[in-house]
Amino acid sequence: DLGCGTGRLSRDLAARVGENGSVVAVDPNSERIAVAEEELRCDPASPPNLRFLPGLIADGAEYGPFDWIFSNFVLHWITEEEMGESMACAFRCLKAGGTLCANITLSTGPYADEMSRLATGMGEESVTGMHFRSLAYWKNQCAEIGLTMVHALQDDTPKVDFSSVQSYFDFVKAYTE
Repeated sequence: DLGCGTGRLSRDLAARVGENGSVVAVDPNSERIAVAEEELRCDPASPPNLRFLPGLIADGAEYGPFDWIFSNFVLHWITEEEMGESMACAFRCLKAGGTLCANITLSTGPYADEMSRLATGMGEESVTGMHFRSLAYWKNQCAEIGLTMVHALQDDTPKVDFSSVQSYFDFVKAYTE
């Protein structure tokens, strides 16, 4: 689980792979990893086949190769300078025929640009660190490292209606801090 945060989805993944499988969950934020590990220790129903590691995908590579790499709304935080090596590392960590499953926030065009502009003006760093990219960009990234994009769905329907710009920033902070 690449970019596992506090590990909620990691626990679900570990339950799904069952006792014969295992999940390695990594996140660069050591505070999130500490929360994930504490919740794992405190919950008697926690799966025993789950390991949390602070760091990046390369830090979990020694536990691979993996059948699956899962990433849920994380790749938009990776800078352009880091993206090529991050994707190449993911590819190297996969078993032959393995799957990279990523939920990705795609470019929202002028909307993302405007939110970034407003965030900068308001001192809201939570939004300015996002790097939205197009579906074509992701298809190209996959092709460059040898992955085949099997399925892509672009849903442009807004899921949340914010009452103000500040409520949007508050929403982003809730998921990033």
